[in-house]
Amino acid sequence: MSRLLEAAIDFLDADAWHYEVQPGGSDDEPRIHFRFTGENAQFQCLVACYEATERICILTVFPVVVPEALRPAIAEFIARANFGILIGSFELDFRDGEVRMKTSADVEDTPLVRTFMKNLLVANLGTADRYFPGLVKVLYAGMTPADAIAVVRELQ
Repeated sequence: MSRLLEAAIDFLDADAWHYEVQPGGSDDEPRIHFRFTGENAQFQCLVACYEATERICILTVFPVVVPEALRPAIAEFIARANFGILIGSFELDFRDGEVRMKTSADVEDTPLVRTFMKNLLVANLGTADRYFPGLVKVLYAGMTPADAIAVVRELQ
């Protein structure tokens, strides 16, 4: 088992997460899949471990698909959300409307202790869950991206 995959599994096991390890995509690296239920939504999550480049990436997929007509507004919401986020960033796939939170790290020569994995995962999941209500306000309530971000940040 690879060093990165082993570290991720070690943390998830120690913290009693339920997950599946599945074969990777075109890069053939294994991926860990799990669900996370936050205060605001349930998310599909993925941990990708890139051994050759010693990078780890956590992706949290939002449980909505953004209609094509609303993608510019959601892109603005995401740009406003990303400004000021210290760890990670939001992404919008303009092809299919998928929104996700991405947190990654180059871990070359880094000891992969449980605290490192926990901090990376908590930053990702917490940020995704915190911003989800604002995204929903833009999608379904017609709120402007600026107002939705203001609401999210007011609640922090």
